[in-house]
Amino acid sequence: MQEQITQELRIHINGREIACAENETILQVARREGIEIPAICYVSKCSPTLACKLCMVEVDGKRAYACSAKVKEGMQILTHTDEINNERRAILQAYDVNHPLQCGVCDKSGECELQNYTLKFNVRAQEYFIADSPKAHDSWGKVAYDPNLCIMCERCVTTCKDNLGEANLKAQKADFTPLDSVLWKERMPKDALSVWNRKQKGVIGFVGETPCYDCAECASVCPVGALIVKDFKYSANAWELRKTYTTCTHCAMGCLIIAESRHHNLKGAQKIYRISNDFEFEPICGSGRFANDEKSHKKGDLKDALQAFKNAQGVIVGDTCNNEELAILHILQKHFHLKLYNKSAQDFGAFLKILQTNGTKLASLESLENASCALSIGVRLESSAPTLRYKINKLLKFNKGFAFASFHPIKSKILARLHRSVLVETYAPNALLETLGQIKARLAQSAEVEPNEASFFNKNLFENARINGVILVGEEAYKDANAQEIAQNLSMLGKEFGFEILCIPPFGNALGMLGILQLDDCTEITPQSALVGVRARSLQGVSAQYVLDSNVLDSFGIADSVDFIESTESLESTPQGLTKSAHISNAPDFALPAHTQIEGSVVNLSLNLLPLRPSLPYDGFDLGDVAHALDSQNSAFLSDYTSYLQELNTGFANASKNSLQDLPNYYKNDGSPARGVPLGKDFFATLKISHLHFSPRAQITESANALLCHSPSHFNEITARASKNLQNKVGIYVSKEFAEAQNIESSAPLILKDPKGATISANAYIDYDLEGEFFVISPLLENAHEIFKGSLYASLKYESADSNPNAKGNA
Repeated sequence: MQEQITQELRIHINGREIACAENETILQVARREGIEIPAICYVSKCSPTLACKLCMVEVDGKRAYACSAKVKEGMQILTHTDEINNERRAILQAYDVNHPLQCGVCDKSGECELQNYTLKFNVRAQEYFIADSPKAHDSWGKVAYDPNLCIMCERCVTTCKDNLGEANLKAQKADFTPLDSVLWKERMPKDALSVWNRKQKGVIGFVGETPCYDCAECASVCPVGALIVKDFKYSANAWELRKTYTTCTHCAMGCLIIAESRHHNLKGAQKIYRISNDFEFEPICGSGRFANDEKSHKKGDLKDALQAFKNAQGVIVGDTCNNEELAILHILQKHFHLKLYNKSAQDFGAFLKILQTNGTKLASLESLENASCALSIGVRLESSAPTLRYKINKLLKFNKGFAFASFHPIKSKILARLHRSVLVETYAPNALLETLGQIKARLAQSAEVEPNEASFFNKNLFENARINGVILVGEEAYKDANAQEIAQNLSMLGKEFGFEILCIPPFGNALGMLGILQLDDCTEITPQSALVGVRARSLQGVSAQYVLDSNVLDSFGIADSVDFIESTESLESTPQGLTKSAHISNAPDFALPAHTQIEGSVVNLSLNLLPLRPSLPYDGFDLGDVAHALDSQNSAFLSDYTSYLQELNTGFANASKNSLQDLPNYYKNDGSPARGVPLGKDFFATLKISHLHFSPRAQITESANALLCHSPSHFNEITARASKNLQNKVGIYVSKEFAEAQNIESSAPLILKDPKGATISANAYIDYDLEGEFFVISPLLENAHEIFKGSLYASLKYESADSNPNAKGNA
């Protein structure tokens, strides 16, 4: 989030003159300049809690706390006087009172901040004491809580509220042995006593109105071992894990993730034990944390692969292809005169083309971070880009006057909870275009409306008769039967009121795909088309005759396909309710590495070229080997094709200045990203979309009650099938109220029918953030695409499937 610098000030820290802005805190300035000030309770760019008091500094001879004290002109600041360090040592002694001596087996050992500070400040003896109290363990979601290890820093509370907008955690009073303040008041510094008293009176409790699923950001920020992901508990030592800084590809946000791996057996086979993140600056969603564990194994013959391309008329290009694989597909396209198809990217590109033709200003994430308001129309942020919702939450909390409104057929409870000023409204599934017209009329009237807390459309939006705002749109607009008119109306809104349009890509690397490949019209595909699938199995009901994809879907963590087949002999079904034979027959003909095993790049919503780095080894071939087998002049290494991107598109010119291995991927001390190569907004103008048209889609009826959308925590087959860690399962999701009214039981089988009698069956689950009488149906379920016929909405009737034992949506 960009903070506006209003005036430059000069301060001195430890005698060093530093320029800073008047709205910065001492701790922010010190961290940016690489000056250490201890802090164990502060999370960057969140509200300070003043819980630990370790950040105490001396300012012009007086005591101040760096996490909350704003800088002032001429300040003289000392960070490590003898008096301050002695008080910090006393605080750490207080934290260490009755702290379990289990560092040898604690999951946080080796990266524990209390452990580090205790050693740094040379705490060699314990002068304080109190009778210990029994403390019951607790858990929520994916996290186990041990209050015996908790120091009540409340970082978990802070990140859940300020970063995620959930507010599920809270410091609660506890009936522990009371501290004798009279006794210790004379024996220890005031701040140390305050910290000890706070620790002795409370525990962290889960107070959320709805259950927590697939998150664990609280465990990520915990400085000690009090909060630990259950799956990681007692599984590996922190110092044994090799950290690989890479990029999550599940959605277009392209978040920084850190894959931590090591051997897991005597043969030295590698395994990802956990995914972590730079919690100070970028929280990640559950898919990023728990669905990046897949692994692929060698399979296939290069000659067979080349022959398949030679025999094919076209290639179904999968959503999970990275830039380098797309560049090789361009080479194969030219050599074999192939057609290239991706329906979601085609519709996305056609939508962007209309916006560009009408001179619309297209936004990036930076535009949103500097906006005064945002409108979300036809977007379920929870499923399309969860961390984008996190950013909006922070804008609401920390950018004074920022306004947000959401319009969608299904009401989101979590958006309504973000802030009391948030406007959340619904419209009929077939009324997206009509809703845009209504929004335009309300904006025209807003300049005369006095502001109040419950109003979004008011004169506060306007500055000099213009709005510095961003409109967010997504796949529901691209696939709407009126997509062309919707794009035109968005252009008019942007021009008339000053909005930029932020188009959320339908999958992780959609912008990269449109920048590299000239896609063909999917309507050309017929049942007789000879197709090769690259990270895709079928399109529009037509299956590829030859598939190149990761075979993680076949192994489920088993060493190889033979072991997999043997291991399933006694099973009635494999995950997702597929039969053994159907599942194995769906295996790829040629295995590609999983994205945990690949070196490449993607383009994210910030218009950055971001690196993918392998955290696991791969023993097979990739598309680089296919290109090399085609022509020995082609490199066999995927990473060599990054420099080739600029030949395909001038928008990648910046990428050619660095090798893929040299691309940075981290956050600086001040929170600014040093991630990949910025392509800039000019990249939009270089997209290969001028020839694209919308694919056929059905008209949405007013009575539509079902949305085709990935289940919570899921984005694709990788998240749905490859991960064993996600709590949320693939199936049919309904609101709690709808389930209760219709006697739909969670995890019970459900059958839905369309007016023509076609059925879709899966297990039903509760999505506690939904409101209304809607079914949210995963596109991975059998018959889903056939029923929705290119649209994202349909009218379905349901019945219980208790009598149908074959109706299974999940393992």
